[in-house]
Formats: sequence, structure tokens, C-alpha cells
Amino acid sequence: MLSHPGERELLASHYLTGIVGAPIDAGATTAAQVEHINAAVAAIGTRCVAIAGDDESAVLLAEQRPSIDSRLITASNEPTLPRSLSDKVALGQLAQSTGVPYPRFVVTKDPEELRAFAREAGAPLVLKSPAPFARLQDKAVSCTTVVHDLVALRPWEVAAEAGHEIFLQEYLMGPGVQSWYGAGVRAPGNQRQPVWTGRKMLAHPPMTGIGVVNVAAPKPDLAEYVDALCRHVGWIGPFDTDWIVDPRSGVLYLIDFNPRRGAQFRTFQTSTDVDVVRAAHLVLTGRRVPWGEQQFGLVHTVENLALLHGPKASPWRYRVGRHPIEFSWYARDDMAPARSLGSQMVGRVRRKVPTRFSGGR
Repeated sequence: MLSHPGERELLASHYLTGIVGAPIDAGATTAAQVEHINAAVAAIGTRCVAIAGDDESAVLLAEQRPSIDSRLITASNEPTLPRSLSDKVALGQLAQSTGVPYPRFVVTKDPEELRAFAREAGAPLVLKSPAPFARLQDKAVSCTTVVHDLVALRPWEVAAEAGHEIFLQEYLMGPGVQSWYGAGVRAPGNQRQPVWTGRKMLAHPPMTGIGVVNVAAPKPDLAEYVDALCRHVGWIGPFDTDWIVDPRSGVLYLIDFNPRRGAQFRTFQTSTDVDVVRAAHLVLTGRRVPWGEQQFGLVHTVENLALLHGPKASPWRYRVGRHPIEFSWYARDDMAPARSLGSQMVGRVRRKVPTRFSGGR
């Protein structure tokens, strides 16, 4: 739906037999995006399924559902639910009301309030875009950023003074910290349903970025938290949550609730060959899901980012048992995405090397 990094590699797949409605620019108006979606559905001409890959798409599909062609099958959530779950402030309030630990935070345009929170919580701190679409509309905090001291906070104080809303949160990372995922797909109904768990072993950028190496691993207390939270809000469809185990206290903190499938969804597979996307398709089309048992020990890696981290990003270091390594781009039966990514990486190196040797940046 929206234009994203990695789009060219995915479109290179030989399993892709055609493209209906090229990705639209993320800055397009809501009306233009809805029109674009409806045109794509009309071109397909029959019922089809939409599975969101980012928060903005999930919000758009939910809030604009009455205006979207009824042949497009989407999750039947309360229209405001995806926005409130992906909004960092609303999520914090929800966590507090349900007894789920959530790191302390402040969201403000007042530089004095930022400084006061920083002094109270102590450095380091983490800056985030506070809500879906905010990162597209306001570039003051376009990505998650760690602030190591009060001096480093100064540019965001200036941004706040200029009218930008800044979200500043307690930073729980440190020696011994563990980053975890809780993911799955919920069918309608309030009964207990599977939650798949795994660890983020390495991130890019370190400690704040996306998972470069992920391992499917059991975490029953996390699964309980996620199941209870999903049932409390009445969530339907795919979801991806991020959690931190505070090394100082051992407490499990909710960091993010992504109302859509995660980029690392192939970390979570079952004995019946079900993953998040396959389960989502079955749930959304009203069919039974053969859930099976989660396969622990499976390792997922993002090869191009792993190269930046050297030997510690080798997925074989984390492999348990005989599970195959799950790659993001490489597949024996479909080499085109990996070749496309490789040619792009070679092109970037060729562009950068001459400027480095000439003293440029």
C-alpha cells in the first residue's frame, strides 16, 4: 500500500506474477490512499485480503474501512483501536489500567518539562515518534534515538520550544538486558489463543533498532501478558509486541504493541507449518487455523544488516537443534530478492568509495 525500503527486492520475486496498484507515496492524502486501494481491489475484481505491514497501514485500513471496497477483507477491529495501540501515550495508559509494566515517559512541547523528566528518570533516555503518522509528518524525531546525557538532549529541547511534540521515555537497556517479542494472530472471540514468543538477540542500530538476529524461544509469562492484553482490548488479526526484561529488577516491560504483522514474522512457525501471515489469512477469511505447536530454536536473520555487525551477527551462533536458518532475502527456490539486494549494496559501495578516498563525506 505505502512505499517502503525493501520494496524493490520483494517485487523481484519470481513468485510474483503481477502487480496491481504500485505502492503509493506515504505522504499522499488519506482520500488519495483510499482511492488507490479501491482501484487496486477493482482491478483484482474479486475478494482479496489486506495484511498490514506497518502501523500507518493498519490505522488507515481500520479507520477508513467504511470507505474501502467491501471486497477487501480486513480485520474487524474497533476503528480507533489500531491507532490507540500504536500511540505510545495511549498504550502507556492502557498498560497502566491493565497492570502491565510500561516504562515511565513524558510527551510534551515544553523544554522545561523535558529537562525535569530527564533529571528524574536519569540518563540514558530514549526518544521516539509518539504516534502513527507522526514520523511522516514531523521529522523532529524520525526514528528511535538514545540520549546519553542532558547535553545531548538540548537539540530536542530546542525542537520542543519550536512547537514539536517530543516523546521521551525511560531507557531500560543495559548489561544483561533481554529484548523479547510476543506475536500471533487472534480470531474473533474471548477465549485463550496462541501467543508465539522469541528473543531479539541483536538489533540495528544496537539496542534501539530492528531485530537483526531473532530466536524463537519460550517465555510463558510474556505469553500470558500478551493474551490478557489482547483479550482486554478485543484485538482481532495479526499483532507484534516488543518487551524488555529490566536487568536490574527482572520485571518484564511492554515497549510497543504493533497492530499488524512484524517484519520478523518468520521467526514464529509451528509444527503444522503455520506462521503469522498464513494464520492471518486463515483467520481473516473465516477458516480454521491448524495451530500446532511453536517451533522453538528457529533463528531468523536480516542478512544485509548482519554484515554490519561482523561475527557476532552470525545466525549459526544462536542456532539450537536442527532448525534451518530463516533468512530475510535469501531462499534457494527464489534467488531474485537476494540478487536485487546484493546489486544495490554493491552500487552503494561503488558510490561511497571514491568520495572516501577523495576526502569527501
